Amino acid sequence: MTQEPGGYVQWTEHDKANITPTAASPGLSMEAAQRFIELQQSPFPNYDVHWVDNIKPLMTENGLEVVALDRIKTRLSMLPQINELHLLSMMDVPKGLSAAVDDFRDKHLDALVEEYRKGTSTIDGFICVVGKKPHLS
Repeated sequence: MTQEPGGYVQWTEHDKANITPTAASPGLSMEAAQRFIELQQSPFPNYDVHWVDNIKPLMTENGLEVVALDRIKTRLSMLPQINELHLLSMMDVPKGLSAAVDDFRDKHLDALVEEYRKGTSTIDGFICVVGKKPHLS
């Protein structure tokens, strides 16, 4: 696929470096949520959580002018859906495929379910980069 001059490319990714725990009220445990964040930031050996920072330079190197770069946090009203998505993602990985996920499920999944039930959440970050192919001169 070739991009026409004046055309745009939008690339949106989960920005795992910018996941933070939050609680609906003081004193709620966020320990399992923090373990989940650690899993997201290091799902396998040598994973670079900051790889998304390369999207802008990749676009530039490929002849696009970056016209927008936004980092977006999940809206608070969406946290129940994000929590559910996180739990579903843990069930979606077949046992034995990822030692890190297996370990998390064995040690922390029940606690994460309970924390989410009581009002703890993880606020996910996203990055959105828009590039424009310049017009030929």
